[in-house]
Amino acid sequence: MKTIRIFLVSICLYLLMQGECLAQSSVVGSFPAAAVENSLVRYENNHIVVYSERGDQGYFHLLQNITNGAPVRSIDLPQGLSVKDFKILDGQVYFVGKKFSDDDGAKANYKAAFGFFDIHDVFYSGGIVSYSEMSDYAGSGYTLNFTSLNKMEVYVYAGVSHIVAVGELNDPRGDALTGNLTTYLMDIRIVPGDTVFYNDFISSGTGFGLGVFFDVALTDNYVVSMAHKGVPYDLSVGGYMMAMSFERNASPLLSVLAGYKDYNNINGSMMAVGMRGDNFAVTYSTNMPMGSYNQQQEIALFQIGSSGSITHTNTYQLPPLYGMAYRSYYEMDYNHATTQLCELSNSTLSNIREVGVTVPGFASIDKVSFLDFTANSLCSTNTASLLVSGKKTSSSDLYMAKIVVPVVASKCISRSSRPFTSTGVGISSKDLTSSDFHYSTLIPHTPNLVIDIFSVHCQD
Repeated sequence: MKTIRIFLVSICLYLLMQGECLAQSSVVGSFPAAAVENSLVRYENNHIVVYSERGDQGYFHLLQNITNGAPVRSIDLPQGLSVKDFKILDGQVYFVGKKFSDDDGAKANYKAAFGFFDIHDVFYSGGIVSYSEMSDYAGSGYTLNFTSLNKMEVYVYAGVSHIVAVGELNDPRGDALTGNLTTYLMDIRIVPGDTVFYNDFISSGTGFGLGVFFDVALTDNYVVSMAHKGVPYDLSVGGYMMAMSFERNASPLLSVLAGYKDYNNINGSMMAVGMRGDNFAVTYSTNMPMGSYNQQQEIALFQIGSSGSITHTNTYQLPPLYGMAYRSYYEMDYNHATTQLCELSNSTLSNIREVGVTVPGFASIDKVSFLDFTANSLCSTNTASLLVSGKKTSSSDLYMAKIVVPVVASKCISRSSRPFTSTGVGISSKDLTSSDFHYSTLIPHTPNLVIDIFSVHCQD
């Protein structure tokens, strides 16, 4: 078994209080585990849950603290199940991804998958992980194959859990121009005790009429889907942003409340996150002028009204980064303790992933890269801090960092502060669409539990 070293770096904020500052601190530790690739990290109520994988085998790890000798519990997933995103809600882990499948005998493929488990039940009481492979959808003379679920949010309404996610599917009605691949938005209803799940979904269409779905965000009362409308197979070509709002209720996708379009030469991918109330933020890049290799990152702020209408309140733009065809954005989160936004993107010409943290008021954004590893995932905590996971290219170690925000200089990170400028608002419109009905079946998995010991190697 390979050893994973989880490096947890706590960088304390310098607080100017009558001329005195609080000192910085860091903790470095490791524990044995079996996988280091494609890590994801999430946090809720002092639970730190990390996903990692090796080949077609995935694992979840539970870290409750980072003191020397603390136990680290790890479970395995069914072979071939790859998790692309997960959230923790009320002690339950909900995840989405894809599962390797060759059940048709003629071709090997992936099926979209989702699942859930109780943290205490699985890590302490021998409980099961429940998951489901997405069955095909039979339309009128055609069949849709759901191949992945990539990004998700989760909420509970009237005792029913709703995973709202975006993913990819194969549609045989595609043509030579668009191909068969397209994207979709799905609401998965998980009723306690049921083994069949009923889902509504909206396809972006073979011509990507609704754009390429990249992310979904959750506010207090609404669900928002984010898509890029342009040339679907060439993200370097500028297009525009498309958003749709849905009520956060028992059947959110049955009615589109409002649509929004922003014609601003947007290219690459985009990520979104809900903020306080019914506000949300989106980060993306603009291609200025269209067709050039001059990339400017933007963070746009929106508010959803009582009828679901989407209002663009402001946009903040970084100086251009020349010579880059487009940027990729991987994750975005919001820290309620500090009202700060954080995001993960390939923000340099060398494709090094950087963590971006904005200060309240959006005067600037701190871009942070780590000296010892490349970041792969981030999440906020319920304090003024965020967690980052990743790995070193030349090592089998899996790294994590805990950063106190706002970010300060540290021997553990490379940091630069970049100013924002404000830009104008976009164009609002409504896109009408309808959802289709689908179902999938529960599969139980009893994981193997491994308990290791966390070892602190360095602490100051």
